[in-house]
Amino acid sequence: MASGVIFLSEDADVFHLDFRNPKVKTVVSGSFYSTYDLFEENDRRKKGILRPIEQAQRQKKRISSKQSIKWAKLVFVVTYNISKAVTSIMDLKEEIEIKEWEI
Repeated sequence: MASGVIFLSEDADVFHLDFRNPKVKTVVSGSFYSTYDLFEENDRRKKGILRPIEQAQRQKKRISSKQSIKWAKLVFVVTYNISKAVTSIMDLKEEIEIKEWEI
């Protein structure tokens, strides 16, 4: 598992990558700080980035235990105005199901 932070001129973006499981890969990215935000908004961003990481871990655990799934990729993107998740799951028949939703 790797996590990183990139500090841009006005924002701090975090990337959480978990490729440890050969069956389920997770990526969570988002911004947890902006110089334009008030303290309360930055605190809300920090809390908001933890929620998708926890959701990704729960889904990873649930999916990795299913024998009918060959592989899955879980991507969560959290920005100031959009929070989306996209899952791509391949079953043993090699059919891919892609779902997208707001979180």
